[in-house]
Amino acid sequence: MFRQRNGTSLREEIADALAETASDAGAFSPGERAMLNNILRLREVRVEDVMVPRADIEAVEITTTLGDLLGLFEQSGHSRMPVYSETLDDPRGMVHIRDVLAHITKLARVKKGRTSRKTPAATLLDLAQVDLARTIGELNLIRPVLFVPPSMLASDLMGRMQTTRTQMALVIDEYGGTDGLASLED
Repeated sequence: MFRQRNGTSLREEIADALAETASDAGAFSPGERAMLNNILRLREVRVEDVMVPRADIEAVEITTTLGDLLGLFEQSGHSRMPVYSETLDDPRGMVHIRDVLAHITKLARVKKGRTSRKTPAATLLDLAQVDLARTIGELNLIRPVLFVPPSMLASDLMGRMQTTRTQMALVIDEYGGTDGLASLED
């Protein structure tokens, strides 16, 4: 990948530059040096090394109501959460806060004719129109996720996530159980 004219790769040139400038403090800042070393090691890192372990996954059941989901997003601080049916070993996908807000806004938007001319229609929302008792499964808010083995290279997963435009992967063990979760941030 990225072969130069003289036959060396960009990877080799970066590794050489890092090795040559190890004593020269001015060539790379400590942050730059750490980032470049991490990039070079990415080829060796497996998904199991960067995943969030099963015990730490914050997920929601498919029967969770919209109102409860909003509270869970607030508590967790995450923008995406896996969705499962009954147990984490039966994953259904993920829900993104952006999709939840788009759904609420679409339902709550005041229709033409119910507004006064002084207020722009885009700013009026009637939140009473939103049924917070409906479940995630009923609302069609679930996005697909990737299912990957723990032995997969993190660099391969990152490439696959970028090409499929998927933001979350569930790490599945050899028995079909959920081992962990990986995202581009990991």
